[in-house]
Amino acid sequence: MSTSDGIDRVAAAIDETMREVSSTPLWSPWEHVEWLRLKADLLDRLAAARDGSTGALARRAELVRDRAERLADQLNRVPQAPQPRWELTGADETEVVRMWAEAADRA
Repeated sequence: MSTSDGIDRVAAAIDETMREVSSTPLWSPWEHVEWLRLKADLLDRLAAARDGSTGALARRAELVRDRAERLADQLNRVPQAPQPRWELTGADETEVVRMWAEAADRA
């Protein structure tokens, strides 16, 4: 097994374990924010060990971190910036945006 495969297995185990633990309904919203931040930090460390800050793990860490910060902003009642109005020209672009939003929500 290569180092890269081992890191992928560790990342998958972290995802699965953190998903199971976070499904507990007794968490406060701030505990969930901290949990997401911890997950992002763990993924960042794995990304650094694997391929630096340019690979898929680093991008996943960034998605998780963004989700944590959006949740923290909502809890702090920070006004949200207006969403950009992109002119989508085809179904493929709309599909990509939908897939990205779903991935961000799962992170």
